[in-house]
Amino acid sequence: MTVERIAGTTVASRSQPVEGRDRERSRLRLRELCREFESLFLYRLLKEMRKAVPRSSLVHGGLAEDIFLDLRDQELARSSSRTGNLGLGELLYEQLSRYLDEPGRKGPTPGETQY
Repeated sequence: MTVERIAGTTVASRSQPVEGRDRERSRLRLRELCREFESLFLYRLLKEMRKAVPRSSLVHGGLAEDIFLDLRDQELARSSSRTGNLGLGELLYEQLSRYLDEPGRKGPTPGETQY
């Protein structure tokens, strides 16, 4: 790390080139977005699974229960995606990070399958 004086202020710069720092920042952002996608996917999955379960009018708690179950599903999806037990976010990250490694590389065209 080097320290430079620019316009009366001290600026610390890393020996790593700007492109490398931007790429690392992009990798971190991509990983975060993949986790968020996994969380959203799990939330929608839980929500749709809950619709498939028949409800009894005898013990149904009404709107309050619906809100509670929705919030619980959201938190369950968030915590599951943070632990990475499902692995969907990590798999998505591995696939998409290839495009960060090769800046000129374009994504697959619609209908093209890559393995």
